Amino acid sequence: MPRFGDGLAVDADLVRAAETAAVAARTPLGGLNPDLACVFVCGGDPEKVAEALARASRVDRKSA
Repeated sequence: MPRFGDGLAVDADLVRAAETAAVAARTPLGGLNPDLACVFVCGGDPEKVAEALARASRVDRKSA
């Protein structure tokens, strides 16, 4: 089983992109929680960026 995962998503909806990338990154972990996660979100609206980061942090192993 891999010990790392990665995810990349591009979408006009930053929240959906963040969730998609987070799920993709967690999938190879087979339900294990990561010890470290690095999330990068780029967008023009600071509130949407914050919302996207929050959504990525709420993705749990059941979503993966």
